[in-house]
Amino acid sequence: MLSSTSFAVAQCVLHLTVDLVELKGKRLQVMRIRGLGLAGAFALGAGAMYLLDPQRGKHRRTVIRDKVAHLYRDSEKSIRQISSDLRNRVQGRIATAKAATKSKMVPDDVLADRVRSQMGHVVSTPGTIQVIADMGRVTLLGSVPRDECLPLVKLVCSILGVTEVNNRLSLQDPSNARSVPRQATQNWVQPPTVESSS
Repeated sequence: MLSSTSFAVAQCVLHLTVDLVELKGKRLQVMRIRGLGLAGAFALGAGAMYLLDPQRGKHRRTVIRDKVAHLYRDSEKSIRQISSDLRNRVQGRIATAKAATKSKMVPDDVLADRVRSQMGHVVSTPGTIQVIADMGRVTLLGSVPRDECLPLVKLVCSILGVTEVNNRLSLQDPSNARSVPRQATQNWVQPPTVESSS
């Protein structure tokens, strides 16, 4: 049951809503908003009764205040975390772009190690592949299943410091590829030293 105060508040809200809409001069909106205004007025009146109740109203207001404060703190923490994550991602992209534009050559042994460390992500038998690095050019030797060759070459091309990939891999049928045992030791071929003849 609505109290007289709640009903008065509801009527006031209803009249204010109708007056504001009539100022716009659109009769269709007036009809729609009158219905919403009446529902809104009843909702406002019920909310006022709920919060202004002499016996439990103070406790309800305190609970609502605490929930709003908690929501504010959580949203503030989330915004801080998202902004920190975004800032770190942007800094990482900038660092990657700067490193890609530098003409600094990566030592051959470091480049070969980079390639070897990434091969296991796309190839089932990385021990059967030899990696030779020479001034940014990477040569891949060995055998690999046919369906793993293209992902491997794409991966090697994306590694920082690789300027060219020489694919000398022999392709196996996927049915035969699993029967090749994984080598326990890795025999990596070092790039040959080139002597210039004068």
